[in-house]
Amino acid sequence: MTNLLSKNLNLTKNANHFITKYIKYVKTINPNDVFEGKNDKQILRNKFIFKIQQITNLDSANISLHLTSKNIEVLAKIPDSKATIIWTYPLNSELEKMINHGAYPTIRITGGQYKEVVSGSFEDKISNGFEPYGIVLELHQPEIVNEKIKQFDKLYHHTFKNEQSLSQSF
Repeated sequence: MTNLLSKNLNLTKNANHFITKYIKYVKTINPNDVFEGKNDKQILRNKFIFKIQQITNLDSANISLHLTSKNIEVLAKIPDSKATIIWTYPLNSELEKMINHGAYPTIRITGGQYKEVVSGSFEDKISNGFEPYGIVLELHQPEIVNEKIKQFDKLYHHTFKNEQSLSQSF
């Protein structure tokens, strides 16, 4: 997939409420998505984690783009709720062209609650904090697979059944 656009978004007034509902929803369907499934002890044991966000994506939400005559709107929806506009942006010809050519959105959450490892004199400890929510919208272009590439892949896999046969052939 080719990344066409990555843009930090200013949230609408409804977005914070949606994100709060989304976090509650994720806790019910997959609690391991919250703080990457790590508790305080696990965070302290992993010396490479300095700061871990409560949630970093909206993978369990349905995200869609809606074009109006003047704006592009990002709508998010979780089951048993109505779609919420979490961001609007003035529509320009470049954005419209990307969307009309099949670009699809992904969204990352920035900010929110986090846990941070704080080094002390004798021991490390966990500090909890909060940063204002933000969202990063990325538009991706689906990869186009043509027939020549498919034929080459098929021939390659037929000729070299595994990596060992590839290294032995040279």
